[in-house]
Amino acid sequence: MKLAVISDTHIGDPESTLVKLDKSRNPVDGCNLSCLIEALGKDNDYLIFLGDIMDFAVNDYGDVYRMGAYFFTRLRNEKIAKRFVYIPGNHDYNIWDTIEYQSNVINQLSSNQNVRPFKMSVPLFIDDRTGVNFQDRIKLAGVRKRSSEEPYGGMFLDYLIAENIPGTPGYIPFIIAFPNVYLFTDDESVIMTHGQYLESYWSMTAEVFRIIKDIQHPFCMKDYVAVNFPLCQLGSTGIGQAGPFTATILETQKDITSGKCVLIRKYILEMLEYLVPHKLPKFIRKIIYNAIADSAVKRLRRIRNSDYISDLTSKKDADTIKRFNDYIDSSIEELRLFETDFNKASAPSAPETFLFGHTHVPVNSSDNKTHEYNGKRIKLLNSGGWLEIHGETEVASGGEVFIYESGKRFTSKRINVNK
Repeated sequence: MKLAVISDTHIGDPESTLVKLDKSRNPVDGCNLSCLIEALGKDNDYLIFLGDIMDFAVNDYGDVYRMGAYFFTRLRNEKIAKRFVYIPGNHDYNIWDTIEYQSNVINQLSSNQNVRPFKMSVPLFIDDRTGVNFQDRIKLAGVRKRSSEEPYGGMFLDYLIAENIPGTPGYIPFIIAFPNVYLFTDDESVIMTHGQYLESYWSMTAEVFRIIKDIQHPFCMKDYVAVNFPLCQLGSTGIGQAGPFTATILETQKDITSGKCVLIRKYILEMLEYLVPHKLPKFIRKIIYNAIADSAVKRLRRIRNSDYISDLTSKKDADTIKRFNDYIDSSIEELRLFETDFNKASAPSAPETFLFGHTHVPVNSSDNKTHEYNGKRIKLLNSGGWLEIHGETEVASGGEVFIYESGKRFTSKRINVNK
């Protein structure tokens, strides 16, 4: 078995280095797409997309799906992989919502059956241990297999690629899971996920709910996703579909990440003028307001995006450590729930390796980054990101392409994004 893993391509974001729109608004190769294709190689059994692949948080559905169709078709034509595994992140969480609606509402009603509750969590198990039959290598938990030859696929993402029809030559199924892929080998177990739940916003409701209800035991992953569902749905696509407001948000975001903060400074000054009573002379107000604005901008320029791995390895951020441990707890509970689905001989335990994206801060397979969880050292890997870099405040430094082959551990290659 051979598989490749990437994340955070952000197709649809104007800053993505993989797919752009030309002057006629037609999708074309970005400056890093050929490098990605070369690094992925050909004829992988699976290409695993670990979230934020298409970006609905910053662009409208029409452009994103059109550019996504171009991207996936390019990968298909280059024979990168036989199957695509898609794990939605926070910028493409709408993919998971749509799969839930298609599977549990639309398909049910079209079959004259009642709708089903959302599954919330549907993990994919990949079993590459010696002695496992090829037909049993993958298992999408709780999902009925379509056939022994091509057990999964047939959902709406398949049709992003022209003439990508189940049962026809060259068909590439999209296998959509959420939020985890579990890989089992003779040497280790690996959890692969996007990683948004390691950030406070996306896991906030679970933390609040645990306090309100005085919950001491770990959530199973299904409940963990369900409790965090409201904020995830709210924050994933709303800005990208807000018409003229979307462009303003993107402009403001670039203003902050570049370190210029011109727009933010202007906004702060106008808010102060609006909120503070005008009892002082105008020139005094100007001095005070400028001092406040300068102080706020200085703080903004110091803000960094957490890479979580440095927070975990330095042991300086208790909140990040707790969120990470809670997530591992919930993953172990999920493994216990689906133990018969992947036929693991021993009791579920923490993984040897945890591979995620989200932060755009890549960690190479040879880097010695680990986190101690209940006495066990977990190796930490990150797949980086593919967005342009504009200023000194951005910590992004490229995408990490991970490759796994049977009998070997993960190796990876860094592709630096072009400035």
